[in-house]
Amino acid sequence: VIIGAGTWLAFVGKELAEITGWGQSFVGSLFIAFTTTLPEITVSFSALRLGAVDLCVANMIGSNLFNMMIIGIDDLFYTEGPILAAVSQNHVFTALMVILMTAIFIAGLVSRPQSKTPLKASWYSLVLIGIFFLGAYINFVI
Repeated sequence: VIIGAGTWLAFVGKELAEITGWGQSFVGSLFIAFTTTLPEITVSFSALRLGAVDLCVANMIGSNLFNMMIIGIDDLFYTEGPILAAVSQNHVFTALMVILMTAIFIAGLVSRPQSKTPLKASWYSLVLIGIFFLGAYINFVI
């Protein structure tokens, strides 16, 4: 079921990019990424409800770690040369956003904020959310 759904999702993403003219980089980094992240979101929220905060955070950073490793596996199966040589340079921007957001996450982890803002979120959470939406917008226009 998962292999079939994943294959179908890749097809739908490619079609969506072609029909809308949004580009595969934008559709993949926003819509497909959100769809494939739904299981992680579910596990994270469930872990929070159980009071398993470390499990929640480990799920998200572990998922990111695993996803980056998949690029290496994809390269093994891509037969037309190095996979990173074949993709759009738009991914450089997305990768920089990932690096920036990871740095902010690490800063929050190291600084260990003791309080939240009036918006009921820590400073780093608000910055992460803001960078995500700003990055999505910039990714859309480039």
